[in-house]
Amino acid sequence: MAGLFLTLGGPSGNVVFSSLEIPQEFGPLGGKQVVVRHEFPGGLITQDDLGAFPLPLAWSGILTGTGAMARAQQIDRMRAQGADVTLAYGPFAWLGKITMFEPKAKHQWLIPYHIAFDPAQDLSGVGVIPGAGQSAEQALATQGMELDDVVAGDDGLALPDTLATPAAGLDSAVQQGLLNGNGTVAGIQPADSAAISVAIAAVQAAAAPLIAGVDATQASPAADLAARAAAMGVIVASPRAPARYLLLINPNLFSLAAQYLGDAGLWGDIAAASALSDPQPVGQFTITIPAI
Repeated sequence: MAGLFLTLGGPSGNVVFSSLEIPQEFGPLGGKQVVVRHEFPGGLITQDDLGAFPLPLAWSGILTGTGAMARAQQIDRMRAQGADVTLAYGPFAWLGKITMFEPKAKHQWLIPYHIAFDPAQDLSGVGVIPGAGQSAEQALATQGMELDDVVAGDDGLALPDTLATPAAGLDSAVQQGLLNGNGTVAGIQPADSAAISVAIAAVQAAAAPLIAGVDATQASPAADLAARAAAMGVIVASPRAPARYLLLINPNLFSLAAQYLGDAGLWGDIAAASALSDPQPVGQFTITIPAI
C-alpha cells in the first residue's frame, strides 16, 4: 500500500510498519453516533445525540526483518503496560489502548500477528471537531495517496510511461524517510530529505515536457503528479504541525503536553492556548494543542 503508513507510538517508543508489513485490510475507519430516542404520544419522536465515538480497530500483518522479534516485544510491552498509545494510519489517528496482540513466530525474522485496538479519542478530527488541525504526517500521507491515485489513473487518464519510474522513486524515498525518521516528518534525516528532494526534482523534470506538450491526456496526469510532488516537498521541508483541537472530558494537561509536545512541563502552553489555568480541569472542554 504505497503512500500509506502505519505507526504505533507509546511509552516504549514508536513502531513503524512499512512495505509488506502494512495490512491489506484495516479498520473499520468510521465510527458511531450514540443517540437516545424519545417517543411521545401521537407518534412524535425526538433524538438526543450524545456524540461521535470511534469504533474498535483490528488488523493483521507480518513483521519481517532482523528486528521483527524485538519489535514484536515492543508492541507486546505496550499491550502489557496498558498505556495510552497513538495509532496513525494514513490521514487517520487515534489515542487508545492495545487490547490484544497475538504474534505467532514462524521464524525470528518472520512473525505473523493480529492486533486489536480500542480507541478512546479520534485525533484526526474527523466527525469530532470540524476543521481540526492535520498533522504533517497526515498531510504527507494524504498527498501520497493522491499521488498513488494519479499513478493508478483513477481520473481516467493513464500515467505516461516516462513518469512511472520517477513516481515510484519519490514514493520509495518518502517511505524510507519516514521509516528512518521513526514515523514522523520532523524525524526525517537530512540525507533522506535530500533524497526526497532529488526524487521530486526527477518527477518535475520528467513531467515538464509533457505539461508543455499538446497532448492533454499526457499533460493532465503529468501536471497532477508534479503538483503532488511539489506539495510533498513543502511538507517535508516545513514539518511544523498545525494546532490540534480535542474535545475532552476532565482533561489532564500534563499528559497531553507529554504526548503532543514531548514535555509534561509545557502544560502551560496548552492551558494558555485553551484559555485554562488549571492543569486538570473538571468538565468538558475544547483543548487546543499548539503547533510545535
